[in-house]
Order: sequence, then structure tokens, then C-alpha cells
Amino acid sequence: MSQRAKIIWLLPLIVAMAFMTSGAASAAVNKPATKPIGLYVQDKLVKPTVAPIVKNGRVYVEFRSVVKALGFTFNYDAAKQVITANSEDASFKIELKTGQTYVNGKRFVYDQGVPMIIASGANTLVIGHLFHATEYLYTDYYADKKIVMVYEDPWGKPKKSDVRTIQSVIKKYYADAGASSVTSIQLKSWGSFVTITADAAFAKGGDVLLNRIEHASIEMERGTVKSGPFTISNPRSNT
Repeated sequence: MSQRAKIIWLLPLIVAMAFMTSGAASAAVNKPATKPIGLYVQDKLVKPTVAPIVKNGRVYVEFRSVVKALGFTFNYDAAKQVITANSEDASFKIELKTGQTYVNGKRFVYDQGVPMIIASGANTLVIGHLFHATEYLYTDYYADKKIVMVYEDPWGKPKKSDVRTIQSVIKKYYADAGASSVTSIQLKSWGSFVTITADAAFAKGGDVLLNRIEHASIEMERGTVKSGPFTISNPRSNT
């Protein structure tokens, strides 16, 4: 075969290989990037410095972004490598050197074989179960939607603000009924309906002939976060 014939025969092959290489490179460039996991705190989208990740089937979220969105104070001691966060209902402490985590002063271990943190300084990621230890904060991961949700469970442990609201509602109720004071307000049960006991004092005067104390057991219907405060549905008393 002549040199000219070889060149004519090889030219289509070279062109075809060039197109194949170009197509592969184009496919690599146009390959869609992996969508990061979205983070929602109390139904609001949060944009952390480090997106949530799933490692060995466990969900990790950036601690700082979550607690600040929940209203906690946040502090990172770079010298001691310690992170703390506080609210009136819960406290967290994370020791980056040891990997130990504490909730309300007590060490929390979800699983001895699973790390609680993925340390990166102030942007440390923590396992979602850390929030469950408060008994009112929870984390859910929806793999189909690629989102993590951290939220206050309205049916979880009562917060101090819930107790204050209950006390305010009861005091107003008995003040409107003529009580001079309401004391010993105690929360007895917590759920869709709340049971409280209280002592309401009524001073003599008008139709009341003697000072008396009404030992009351009060049932209150709970509203959700969106529907409003607690309402008294069934007050009972033993004078």
C-alpha cells in the first residue's frame, strides 16, 4: 500500500477518535454536580458554611448554624478547642480534642462506635441525635428530598416559656373569678391536654363570707405553635 493510500485510510479514523475524545470530555464537563443537602431549622432554610452530610448512614449538621437559628447563644473557644451553646431550656458543650459532647451538663453518647462530631473548628458538624437528647429538639433526614430538618417538637418536653404561659393563663382566669392570689401552680401532665394543680385564694367580702382557698385541678387544651396559647377547658376544684 502506498504512503498516500495509508494517509487517506487513517484520516477518517483519526477524525472519529477526535470526536470520541471530545464527546467524553464534554460529558465530563456537563455532568451535573451532586446537589448538597438542604438544612431547615424551624421550617426556615438555613445556609450553613458546611452543608449537612451523611456518613455511614448517620446525618451530621453544622452545629453553629443550627443552634443560632434556634436562638441559642454560641461560643467557640479556639484556645481550648471547646464549643458551647446555651438557652434557658438546654445547654451544649463540645470538646473538639476528645470528641466528647455534653447536653445539660451530662455526657451524651449515641453509639460508642459512631463519632459524635466531625471537627472543623467553629464549623464543627455534629450527629443529629445530639439534639434529641434535649427531649424537645429533633432532627429528621428526608433522603428523597435531600433535606435535613431540625425543629422544636411542640409535643416534646415543655419549655420554660410554656410553663410561664400556663401560669399566666391560670392567674388571669382566677383573677377574673375574683381570686386574690394563685399559688402552688404545678404541671402534672403534658400532651394534647395539660393538667395543672393550683391553689386559688378568695378573700371574704361581698358574697364571700369567709376567706377560703380553692384547691383546683385544671385541664387545659394545648394549641399548636400556629393556633395560639393554652386554653382552660375543664377546671375542677376541691375547696
